[in-house]
Amino acid sequence: MPRFLKGMAFVPFLLVTWSSAAFIISYVVAVLSGHVNPFLPYISDTGTTPPESGIFGFMINFSAFLGAATMYTRYKIVEKQNQTSYFSTPVFNLVSLVLGLAGCIGMGIVANFQAFSQLLSMSLGYASGRQTATRKPHVALWPIECGSSTKYHGLGESYFEEVALEEV
Repeated sequence: MPRFLKGMAFVPFLLVTWSSAAFIISYVVAVLSGHVNPFLPYISDTGTTPPESGIFGFMINFSAFLGAATMYTRYKIVEKQNQTSYFSTPVFNLVSLVLGLAGCIGMGIVANFQAFSQLLSMSLGYASGRQTATRKPHVALWPIECGSSTKYHGLGESYFEEVALEEV
């Protein structure tokens, strides 16, 4: 086994522990700040407003790095096992590495662009429902958006009312 892989067993443990702490800490900060209901809030609501969004973003970025390190370690271990005995097809090992790294990049994107997903869901809701100023736009957003935070519905209503009034 390569010298740098010795002692890497702590990385998956640290990944799970750090990721769990990211969700728990952002939940506690969101509850203490009064941004979410303490009883079963949506995960997306617990990391959308400052200061918990900054904490959540930082911690999930580090989790993405740990996930990438875990995937690379797994790749090297399977590659080393294939040298002594046929353990897995090398192509599947490479595909596994690429998919794992893509997932880690996606996790970093989700951690850093919380508000963008809400704006995108508002735009999709408007396009699918062709809202007018008399209809409430958040009704069309319920199947699309992840969270149920009313702070975004207020933003969406004013945005859609302006757009609907411009069309008239």
